[in-house]
Amino acid sequence: MRKTIKKITSAITALAMTLSLIVGFTPAIHAYAAGDFKVYLGDYDTRIYAGGINDIEIYTDLPEDTKVTYQWQCGYESWSGSGMTWLDLDDNDKWHGTKTPHLQFFTPAGESWVDTGWEDFEFRGVVKANGKTKYSTSVRMYIYETDKLYEDLDHDKLGSINTAADGAVYFTSADAGSDYGQVYAGQQLKLSMSYADLSKYSKYAQSEVEFAPQIVIKNNNKKTISNSSYATCTPLAVGNSILKVTYCLDVKINGTVVGTYTSRTATFDVLTPKIVAEGTAKYDCHTLNAPYNEATKLDELSKGETVEIVDNSGTWYKVLKNDIVGFVPATAIELDETDHTLAQCRNYLVYHPGEPATCTEPGTDDFYVCTKCGRVYVKEGDTAYNLVMDSGDLTISPKGHDWSEWTLIKSPTSTEEGVEERVCSHDPDHREQRAVPKLDPTYPGVRYRTYVQKKGWLPWVENGAMSGTKGSSLRMEAMKVGLTDASGTVRYRAYVQKEGWQAWKQNEAMAGTKGQNKRLEAVQIKLDGDVALDCNIWYRVYAQKFGWMGWTANGQSAGTSGYAYRLEAIQIRLLNRSASAPGKTDNAYSKKQ
Repeated sequence: MRKTIKKITSAITALAMTLSLIVGFTPAIHAYAAGDFKVYLGDYDTRIYAGGINDIEIYTDLPEDTKVTYQWQCGYESWSGSGMTWLDLDDNDKWHGTKTPHLQFFTPAGESWVDTGWEDFEFRGVVKANGKTKYSTSVRMYIYETDKLYEDLDHDKLGSINTAADGAVYFTSADAGSDYGQVYAGQQLKLSMSYADLSKYSKYAQSEVEFAPQIVIKNNNKKTISNSSYATCTPLAVGNSILKVTYCLDVKINGTVVGTYTSRTATFDVLTPKIVAEGTAKYDCHTLNAPYNEATKLDELSKGETVEIVDNSGTWYKVLKNDIVGFVPATAIELDETDHTLAQCRNYLVYHPGEPATCTEPGTDDFYVCTKCGRVYVKEGDTAYNLVMDSGDLTISPKGHDWSEWTLIKSPTSTEEGVEERVCSHDPDHREQRAVPKLDPTYPGVRYRTYVQKKGWLPWVENGAMSGTKGSSLRMEAMKVGLTDASGTVRYRAYVQKEGWQAWKQNEAMAGTKGQNKRLEAVQIKLDGDVALDCNIWYRVYAQKFGWMGWTANGQSAGTSGYAYRLEAIQIRLLNRSASAPGKTDNAYSKKQ
């Protein structure tokens, strides 16, 4: 069937897809004959999930003060065989910014809008300046249904829920869906869940996908809901399976919930707490579910009645009656002669040092023992003491390893595997090594070298190896970067002492200076051409007083400015666009204000 202009326009506004472009660089200024210029599209992702915001941007290498006009178009292959037919897009409820370098398309989230024929359409930007008209590379996009998103999440194993419960006797992971935990009645339970941050994964972040946590607590038939990854509750009634906690992870696209990704339920047995004292009620009163809360009375105490006490450390005592923990004023209870309060215990406390935990072995907290009644306390802050209900409450879990980032200690080649290592900050004797796969001679790679103070040009290195020096206080003065087995171009520039940002260089040309004793302070590196469709270029620098800074990519700045600090070394890696960053990304660049 022949596609008319009206049908195409209708299809565009009905389709649900997202395309986000990360542009973190400033285009270079080139001088071309007769006002000529170039037009670029940066990184984009053709993997689009239904619902979200199509976000695309175009840039040129023109000076900032150049008068430029923009127009975005949609095209389709003509049935007559005359080639592509292009239609100008105008702003409406869906499209925004059609006459600017920045275009957005707000899409519906319903899967019924998915059009498997979307690949019939292409987009491009039209730029006019200096009396000339230029067209960007056309972009062809594909839409994935929401069900495909769930399949990807399952495949990537991003939705595992890990749970912790402070104050529980024990609590295993909720991943199995029916695990049991135990907690004492009257003790506050702190619940939390952890999950993947989808903003760190480009294929989800560029489709406006995020997780939305929810914790549902059913405590003694009363339900409360927390729309966050943290919640607290205090079960009062003793009983098996009386407390159920459901951890739910919804999926949002562009702020709209499109379904539940995973849900896990953990069931707790609420145990009878340890009786720490007994007393006698001085007058008729009620136990309450919280201090000062007369509206929620639990059980009645009669004058002269014997009372079992589970906590007598404050102005309100926790008492146990009919398997329910409630609160009563301390003034309503007269303690037996053999019992005393925490205030009296303070006069008889003897300190006992604990054992520190190691990476792999548990330890114990410091504790205090009352020589009069034998009760055990742990100190919190300068003055507070908490009664230990169970010896297990003194246990400190193993610290676990705090691994550094993986550091390449042997670069891979096309014939030999490489080696990278990480070290535990708690104990430097704990080290791990792993193999780095051999390089695929047909896969794009990156190679680079640096010009270093007193050493001159260092040998070429590749794919994540360090170029420069570390700990020798020698400045980098220049660098060269090139690609191997790649269809495209690597472009880069340097921030140089007393000069600022130099012009963009490419394909192993020198950026920086040689023989002028000027330090490099920051760098930017990006890809252009076919290689940019498949790969991200990641890099990080070793800067004076900062050490190794975070990884950054695709034209973002790495290093410092305003501090007068030298760069000493650099690492560069070329990774598939679906791969995550090779290490920590925080503090990749610091600018002194």
